[in-house]
Amino acid sequence: MITLQTNRLNFFGRLVMLPCLILLACLIIKNGIIDSPSSKGIFLLYFLIALLAYLFFMILFGFFGIIKVHISISTSQIKLISIFSSKDINLTNVIGYYNTYVTTRRRIYNGLLIKLEDGSVFELIEYNLVDISEMENLLIESNKKCFGKKKSYFPFTRKF
Repeated sequence: MITLQTNRLNFFGRLVMLPCLILLACLIIKNGIIDSPSSKGIFLLYFLIALLAYLFFMILFGFFGIIKVHISISTSQIKLISIFSSKDINLTNVIGYYNTYVTTRRRIYNGLLIKLEDGSVFELIEYNLVDISEMENLLIESNKKCFGKKKSYFPFTRKF
């Protein structure tokens, strides 16, 4: 059995950032809009609130990705685990994959966008998982087709 582990550093970093963003947004709303509503800085405050909301939702959506994968080579079963659900798929249902990437200020995170026979896709990405090379090796050994490389839409990749 092969297990692709959760990228704990990113996971806990997001857990810390969410309350900080909420607190910062509340402080901006209370001090900047409610206590001193002036027409000069109101547009800047709304922009800051929109920016914080965007960051909040990007971090929140990142939690809904696949955070752990169990692969049973003997049965060709792959168990995909997210925070709220899990799904078992058979390796024979995989028709191919794309190599994907997400670029951040810190680094480039590689990923695999895996397509199934029923048309559904799921993405394994190093932003949520420590190392995906074992999964890629399994796909290569299983003669699954690589469709090429593309930019990831993480965290908005369609889920299983």
